[in-house]
Amino acid sequence: MSQLKIHVTLQLPDDLNAWVNFKSQSEKRSKRNFLMLLIEQAREIDLASRELKKQAEQNND
Repeated sequence: MSQLKIHVTLQLPDDLNAWVNFKSQSEKRSKRNFLMLLIEQAREIDLASRELKKQAEQNND
């Protein structure tokens, strides 16, 4: 079974640790859980944008 590698780029404030602490506490999540949530949201956005790009390319053919 091969592993799927996913590359995610997140736009984050300069003071990442303080921001993650603040946001995770305000959402009542652990830091790890909060970061996993961010990654999942970025993945969903990326998949949606890839699908739109794929559809646009098919329409142009």
